[in-house]
Amino acid sequence: MKYTLLLFLTIATITVNGQNHFVGIQSGVNYTRVINDHFPKNKVNFRTGLVIGITYDYQFKKNFSIGSGIIYNQRGYTRDIVFSPTYTGEPNDLIFIYKVNRDFISLPLKIGFNCGKELFAYGNIGLTPSVLVEAYDVHPKLDFNGNDLPERSVWNKDLVYKFDIGGLAEVGGGYKFTNHFWLYSSLLFQHSFAPIFNYDRSPDAEIIHYGWSLSLGFKYALTKE
Repeated sequence: MKYTLLLFLTIATITVNGQNHFVGIQSGVNYTRVINDHFPKNKVNFRTGLVIGITYDYQFKKNFSIGSGIIYNQRGYTRDIVFSPTYTGEPNDLIFIYKVNRDFISLPLKIGFNCGKELFAYGNIGLTPSVLVEAYDVHPKLDFNGNDLPERSVWNKDLVYKFDIGGLAEVGGGYKFTNHFWLYSSLLFQHSFAPIFNYDRSPDAEIIHYGWSLSLGFKYALTKE
């Protein structure tokens, strides 16, 4: 919260002469999973999470822009864990869902191009430095017969990197209701450069996040031309 307040205070104290400084709010959904050669692709599923935050953009006169923000985003993945009849005594395989949750605060750094008047489109590329704020796994607690009991969470923040950085590519469009108020949608792809875990134990050490986010937002121009 203190970082959010600091960003707003910083933006509010900027002295400008043109209509090119924008602040905004965006919210949407995150769909993330991981890359790992040891996990069968049909056994690793996307985690659906929340993405929400505040944004800042500087619009240059030649349709170029730079932007940043403070974004809370939920990442992770789920895995299908199969227990064979050898261990459970059941006639068929038992499948359980193992949930891996990693929540971050990101500070995206973007450069982009936009075109259009009332209706506009844009594209951005950049980096997403992120700080881990929560890390936990949710998995079934099994008894000796393989019965599925209530889920339990395991806090394992000390076993994961507390900092992440990745690349991003974003496209979107929107509508300018006035010179001050813009409504927009965003489709963003991000891919981490660093693995999740901070211990050298194969194959877990090779797990890397990637995913998509779909969000809606608005921008408000701080100044008038």
